[in-house]
Amino acid sequence: MNVKTEVYVALSTILANTWNVELPPNPTWPAIVYSVHTEEESGWVMGGGYDLHSVQIAVLGRDTDANAALRDQIVAAFEQMDDFIEIEAEGDSAYEGDAAVYAYLIIPKLRTSRF
Repeated sequence: MNVKTEVYVALSTILANTWNVELPPNPTWPAIVYSVHTEEESGWVMGGGYDLHSVQIAVLGRDTDANAALRDQIVAAFEQMDDFIEIEAEGDSAYEGDAAVYAYLIIPKLRTSRF
């Protein structure tokens, strides 16, 4: 399974209303939107054939307590992944699409081998 599929499966298991890159028109809440950014990792093992993946996850909803519960489930799911390194950053974030919607951003990092 590739990392993008692994991330989608992990997130959509937590909340079926999970979207890659952007929400659909007229979304329902809560929702998860994520994107995966990959680059060759040159600083860990030079030429070792590893990729570093930064996953940007936005938990969007009208209730901050519900967002926090989803946050806890997401972090727990990523911590169980073999490729998990760390949660690089997390915290409240702006969502300009609807003033009544709160956003929480989580950025886990994963490392995978290309071999």
